[in-house]
Amino acid sequence: MTSMCSNPNCSNVKRVEGEVCPECGSPAKDMGFREGTSMIKLKKETMNHRQDEAREITVSEVDNNIDDKVDCEINSGGEKTKKEMVNTSAGINSPILKIMVFIAVVIVFYILFTSLF
Repeated sequence: MTSMCSNPNCSNVKRVEGEVCPECGSPAKDMGFREGTSMIKLKKETMNHRQDEAREITVSEVDNNIDDKVDCEINSGGEKTKKEMVNTSAGINSPILKIMVFIAVVIVFYILFTSLF
């Protein structure tokens, strides 16, 4: 039998020497193999659950900060910036323009290679 921390929220999974856990101050309890194994499993699940919650909070806070910055940049740009952005994105994403550029590149390479050989 070994003594372990009896607090499932404590991260100490090692054997405790003495009557009190050095990390959380909870009383140590003598546990057998099965009891100790189930306590370690419960503590690890609790730690993983806390880490997942912390990760969710962090991600949502970062998303809110990014959204605020983007909103400020868009709102401060004015109408001229918005029109330029719409016009340039429409020209770049045009499938006809992409096809024409591809055909022009193919013709240039064809002329280059046929004139060299």
